Amino acid sequence: MHWASGELEQLRAQIASGFNHIELAVASDAVSDDVPLTELLAPYLQHFAQQRRATAARISTFRARLRARLTDASDRLARLAQLDEYIERALGSPERRSLPGLSALLEIRARKHHAADPRRWRLRLGSDLQRLLRAELDQHLQPVLGLIEALSTSSPP
Repeated sequence: MHWASGELEQLRAQIASGFNHIELAVASDAVSDDVPLTELLAPYLQHFAQQRRATAARISTFRARLRARLTDASDRLARLAQLDEYIERALGSPERRSLPGLSALLEIRARKHHAADPRRWRLRLGSDLQRLLRAELDQHLQPVLGLIEALSTSSPP
């Protein structure tokens, strides 16, 4: 149990640290009238996609390790681990299909920010991107928290 909690906090911190992209954060505030917004937005969307993939992969690996611990703990927890594996596989495909929708949301936000302030739109979009990545991280960690709780309630004090 202590292993899982410590690993979770370390994993959360490592993943979240990857959300900050230095070049995007210090992007020029200059107005770029000659460059289409979609072209200026491309690095943000690429960073978003890369972070989503990295987050999903790291959490999936951690979930697999947790499931192995559950399997070793008891038959009841082994069944839970097997169910979690089925759920992870079943939900993986819809999550991958959600990328275009979230990317479109970021593009809409970029257009709004650019229209409101052509100089500082990047800063606002970067903030939106951070919030979206953190929200997605929290969502991905929900099953992990459930597995840790199951492991902790079955462990002797």
